[in-house]
Amino acid sequence: GKSAYCLPQTAPDCVNLAICENLFPPSPAVIARVTAEASRGELHKYPEQNQLLRGLTVKVANYTGTTPNNILFAHGSDNCLRLILETYCNETTCVWLPTPTYPHLLQMLNTRRLLELRKMTIKDALNTDSVVPQLLYICSPNLPTGYCISREQLMKLLNRLPNTLIILDEAYIEYGGEPAASLVNTFNNLIITRTFSKAFGLAAVRLGYIVASRGRFEELSILHNSKDVTNGALVAADEAFNQLDYYLQQATNARAIRDSLKTQFVFNKDGQDFVHGCLIGSGMFFLLFTKDSARLTQLFRKYGILIRDKHDELPGCVRLTIATAPIMQKVVKIVKSVNLMHRLNAKRLVFIDLDGTLRPGAGATPLCEGALNLLRYFEANQTKVVVVTNNTIRAKADLKHYLESQGVVSDICTPF
Repeated sequence: GKSAYCLPQTAPDCVNLAICENLFPPSPAVIARVTAEASRGELHKYPEQNQLLRGLTVKVANYTGTTPNNILFAHGSDNCLRLILETYCNETTCVWLPTPTYPHLLQMLNTRRLLELRKMTIKDALNTDSVVPQLLYICSPNLPTGYCISREQLMKLLNRLPNTLIILDEAYIEYGGEPAASLVNTFNNLIITRTFSKAFGLAAVRLGYIVASRGRFEELSILHNSKDVTNGALVAADEAFNQLDYYLQQATNARAIRDSLKTQFVFNKDGQDFVHGCLIGSGMFFLLFTKDSARLTQLFRKYGILIRDKHDELPGCVRLTIATAPIMQKVVKIVKSVNLMHRLNAKRLVFIDLDGTLRPGAGATPLCEGALNLLRYFEANQTKVVVVTNNTIRAKADLKHYLESQGVVSDICTPF
């Protein structure tokens, strides 16, 4: 009865916002160095515990505020999580899992023999004292909601549950939240996983790392395969750290684009829009709330954008990855267009406010008397009227005020 965890299929003619990939351009220096590494002709060799690995370990330790003895690399953060579960989970393990969460981790837990897998809200995980689990997984910033637990909340949890191993997944930490890696030498019950796939845009090379105390490092190393990480991945990550300012600035830009959406999305307070809300947290993604997530996914596909239907985890939700400003502007326009068409299809009469149609000229020119009389007629017969205009917000407000002064109460919509 188990099913495989698979990423959604892509389409060559679409912008893919359905997968959490970094859609900003990589550093040219990283591409150049990876290309040079591939041209050395040493693909027949196993990766070695060489100076490159040692140097990258020092860079990552400095970046996380730890020591090289706290860093363990693996073939993607998924394998970091798998290594932790293989080391610490068995038939006697009780696991707490605040949901919604990273679906592949949930899949890993569902396929393991555990004493108990208890799903709960993050609020319950932070406050419940009834049962003490052996392991607790928290993704912060959370996938898919974007919430973060604070450093203070984490420290209280670590102190309250000293015998619980807490896995903190910081895959999206460059996009928001308080980094907690420096706490691993204070709290032996904390293990942190991170990735080069998100802010560093290296999903193709598959490289992640664990940050843990020296004791945990030694326990995890027993099952860890030293050949797990390729030389190509190490080269790409090493050069990415040489270009650290580039990638951190890119993450800053992505956060600014993400946060600007909070004011760009405008929804009617009556809740009747097809897309009627959004949740923009601290990740590289955001959620839209809709009356039909499958239908909205199809509509976006027609506009050339792939989005992720999350209805099974969060009813009525779709998830979109943050991309460049032009792509996000297109997303906002699509939402406005979808909502406009939804309102127009609600059996209400529509007048298109084009100069020469409802009014003889542009600007503040009064509407044609015949048009006003027709609008008044429909108002008197309790037929809702929508006036569509492509004017500015100021002009829209002026038009609404003018119509009300003429005894016509209408919705004023703008297509974009």
